[in-house]
Formats: sequence, C-alpha cells, structure tokens
Amino acid sequence: QNSPFAPYHHLEGNAHAHIKSSLVGQSAAAPVAGGRLALGRWQAVFFAEFDGPREREVLVTVVAARAAETPPEALSRERQAEP
Repeated sequence: QNSPFAPYHHLEGNAHAHIKSSLVGQSAAAPVAGGRLALGRWQAVFFAEFDGPREREVLVTVVAARAAETPPEALSRERQAEP
C-alpha cells in the first residue's frame, strides 16, 4: 500500500443515526417572551435520539437582545400625540 495511513475501521454501526441527524439538524433557535417559549399554536420543540438510548448533555444558550428603538417618524400621528 502507498498510503501512510492505516486502514480505518468503524465498527459501531450507527450510520443510520448520522444520516437522520444530518436531515433533521442538530440545533434549534426559538424565541422567548416573558420567560416562556413564544411558539405558535402548532409549534413545538422536540429532542430525538437517533443513536441510543444513551446519556446525553443538552446545551441551552439564552441570547438576550434589546428591542430596537422605533424612531418617532415611524410612529403614527396618534401615537406621537400620546403623553
């Protein structure tokens, strides 16, 4: 053999899990309002284990964003007149 690398053998047999994961995705973003998930009536967040059961660690990151200030010229006359 002319290759400097030893043959690679992967015996775990979980190719199906890798394919499913690539189709479904590995991350999700969901809006939070008032401390609760702001999902629509038919929306949900789900976790699917394609290579288990086994113990997993789920990482949740909350990113805070300030609402952009609306310039006064974008408001209607009625709202501008309110005290």
